[in-house]
Amino acid sequence: MNETEYTKNIQALDSMSDADLLITMLKAVTHGRLTETKAHDLAREIVEDKTFFSRLDTISVPEFMELGLEEQEAVALVSMAEVLKRSLIKKSERESVYSSEHLGKKLIAQIGHKEQEHLMAIYLNNQNQIVDERVISIGTRNRSLASPSDILRYALRCNASSIIVAHNHPSGSVTPSGNDRDFTRAIMECCKLFEIVLLDHVVVGRDNYYSFREKDYLFD
Repeated sequence: MNETEYTKNIQALDSMSDADLLITMLKAVTHGRLTETKAHDLAREIVEDKTFFSRLDTISVPEFMELGLEEQEAVALVSMAEVLKRSLIKKSERESVYSSEHLGKKLIAQIGHKEQEHLMAIYLNNQNQIVDERVISIGTRNRSLASPSDILRYALRCNASSIIVAHNHPSGSVTPSGNDRDFTRAIMECCKLFEIVLLDHVVVGRDNYYSFREKDYLFD
C-alpha cells in the first residue's frame, strides 16, 4: 500500500463499519499474516458474538489466541485496548476551571516564580474542562515573544471551544502593561474569527495574580 492509499484509509476510519475496523486492526497487528478472507471471517465472528464484542476492552490474551491469533498479536490487541481504556479514564478525570481564583492559584504554582516570562495557553472544551495546556513561549525577564497565531494553532488542533491565556511578570508585579492590554485585544479579535472564546488573560506574580476578566473593561 502506498502512502496515498494509507492516508485515505486513515481518513475513512470514522465511516467504517465495526467489521471493517476490526479487519483493518487485525491485518495491522498480524503484519499481513492473515489473508483478507481470514481477517474478514475472524472480524465477522467477533462482531456477531455480541458478548465478545461488547467486552473487547477486557478480553485476555488467551481468549484472543483461541481465535487463532499468535501470542504477540494477542498482546498487541490487549495493549491497545488498555491504552484506550486509560485514555477514557483520563478524559473523565479532566480538570474543570471553576473560577479565576481557582485558576490563579494554579498558575501561581506553575509559573509565578519563574525568572523568565512564560506565556501559557490553556485550552478548554464546551464544558470548561481543560483538554490541553502549553507553554507557548519563554522570553527574557521583561517580555515573551509570541503572536496570537501561536496560541490559536494549538486551539484548532485540539478543537478547543475556549482559551485562557496567562503569563508571569518576573518582577512580581501583576499590574498589566500597555503591551499586555494590546496583546489581549489582539488575541480576542483573532479568537472571534474562529468562533473561539477568550475566557481570560491572567497576569501572574509570585503570590498573586491579575485577571482581565475579573477587573478589566476589555471583557465588558
